[in-house]
Amino acid sequence: MTNFLMMPIKMITKNKQRTIARNIRKKFILASPCKTLEIKNDATVVVGERLNPSGCKKVKQRLKIRDYTVYGEEARAQEEAGAELLDVNAFLIDLDETETLLNGIFEALKNSALPLFVDTQNFDA
Repeated sequence: MTNFLMMPIKMITKNKQRTIARNIRKKFILASPCKTLEIKNDATVVVGERLNPSGCKKVKQRLKIRDYTVYGEEARAQEEAGAELLDVNAFLIDLDETETLLNGIFEALKNSALPLFVDTQNFDA
């Protein structure tokens, strides 16, 4: 009786291919439209943080008059200074964060090849 029960299992597994062990490596890769950056586990990465109205008075003043080109200027300057990534933030109480963030990201990407971190607590933005 045991042979009878084992027979269907043997028939099923007979034609089944064994899975091949794969060498899977986890990678952390950031990308922009122009550049990809692989970050090693023990690497130090230089992040440009000046695309932030709360940390940069110049950005705050220019955003209040809806001059988003400041993001492009700061992105280019930080790339030239050696930044490998850019952190983009657009939160100001007086402004629509969604609109500001969209325009800021557009200007940063237009003027820099670096990958961006979008820094917001507003998931709708």
